[in-house]
Amino acid sequence: MNVEKKHRKHAKMAKPTSGKWAKTDLGVFGNDCAVIEAFCGELAGSLPLSTVYVDTDHGSFDNPTFSNQKHSGFNSTHIETPSTLSLHLAGEDAVYSANKLKVQLALINSNHFEAARTILLYSEKKTKSILKRTQQLEACFAVVLSEEDQLPQEIKERLNAECLFFSVSELGPLLEQIKSFCPAPIIKGLVLAGGQSTRMGKDKTVLNLHGKPQFEHLASLLDPLCDEVYISVSAVHTVDTTRRVISDKFVGLGPYAAILSAFQQDPDAAWLVLASDLPNITSSVLEQLIDQRASSKLATAFLNSETGFPDPLCTLWEPSSHPRLLEFLALGYSCPRKVLINSSISIIDPIDAGALFNLNTPEDLARFEGLG
Repeated sequence: MNVEKKHRKHAKMAKPTSGKWAKTDLGVFGNDCAVIEAFCGELAGSLPLSTVYVDTDHGSFDNPTFSNQKHSGFNSTHIETPSTLSLHLAGEDAVYSANKLKVQLALINSNHFEAARTILLYSEKKTKSILKRTQQLEACFAVVLSEEDQLPQEIKERLNAECLFFSVSELGPLLEQIKSFCPAPIIKGLVLAGGQSTRMGKDKTVLNLHGKPQFEHLASLLDPLCDEVYISVSAVHTVDTTRRVISDKFVGLGPYAAILSAFQQDPDAAWLVLASDLPNITSSVLEQLIDQRASSKLATAFLNSETGFPDPLCTLWEPSSHPRLLEFLALGYSCPRKVLINSSISIIDPIDAGALFNLNTPEDLARFEGLG
């Protein structure tokens, strides 16, 4: 019996996981809105995470010194370009663009907006209101109390058994708990082997410089450092390998296509992208890139001393860089270096100044072999 397959109008794509406002949403309720904003500001300033605060437009708070009179959204100092994270807070169904994928944590005033996970910032005068907030209480993972406060038994009975209690005067343990909800994304490796080697005149991805094809050598360096390692190929250039392969989903964009195609396969992973024409890359250099990773930035890249710019093809691209790359593509740019130069990234100096030397021409190859 023939079973007719259901017609699919659109391509099936991997979707990034996220909350409504950021990669992770966390609500705070149970106190005056001004107190909640001040509390969230303290959390945001103490967390090594890109953070946004979400609240409704109050006009003014009980204490307006805490409030932006236009709206009550703020971005943490970990985001250097807050203008790219404008909030539209007209209501519960407000539109918040793909910018949310650039932000690790949203702290939400859950007096007004629902959240899948909440903190009860307890105020005795709000007890009756808190008891009416069944959904927020059921989603509560933490209660924050001042030294003089005692949580009423009727509220305790509505909390889940795993709810944790913290003192407002000592927020260190709470900050650690919040960070556990926002772990750094796993790292996957991507060796670029889709170039045509036009200037070299022969396929530089398979040059045997370290006892095996160059792309295999670099993949073997990434193996112990990444959850998975892939080889990037294009429609016009493939390699013979038993490793996992990602074929370019975009045509004619070179390395830009490779990076976007990797994110299309797994938008929740960070991708350590490595060009196959870097003969001096070592495990120590790659370990430095990972050890000095700034996951709250869009990327962590080495400064190329010869160009004076960050090197895009030995870079750890965070998931938050994916929408940024697409934005630049929409504007007609397909240069990953331009994305790095114009974005909030972490730039570090490689421990080996010659690590970023790349092989583009026969003269470069002769120079490398002469040094060898």
